[in-house]
Amino acid sequence: MTENKDKSDLLATHFKALRDRAEGPDEALLARVLADADAVQAATAAVTAQRARAPDANLLARFLGVMDGWPAAAGLVTAGVAGLWIGVSDPGGLVTSSQDMLFSQGTTNLSLDSDPALEFLELDGGL
Repeated sequence: MTENKDKSDLLATHFKALRDRAEGPDEALLARVLADADAVQAATAAVTAQRARAPDANLLARFLGVMDGWPAAAGLVTAGVAGLWIGVSDPGGLVTSSQDMLFSQGTTNLSLDSDPALEFLELDGGL
């Protein structure tokens, strides 16, 4: 027990000595880091200023830049044309088939199999 206490006291004194020795980074290191940061900041500012000065005058080029190229723009145009076609086209076939189902006078039988366990699925009399 005494041996462990001696080791912990020794460790505590080493930790205290390290805390008291408050060394910071070298001045040359700080100067190199700040010089590197200034260089990166200047390069970023130059690229940003160049982009702000020379926007693309072509509307199509700006649109393709936002859309990330021709494939995405082609997909967008295809979806738009399909939506327009679906919205404008006459739903004649859909109306006829739904009227036939709703207003038919005949008998509707739904039979999946000849299994007696599926007899509850048969419908008689239509809607």
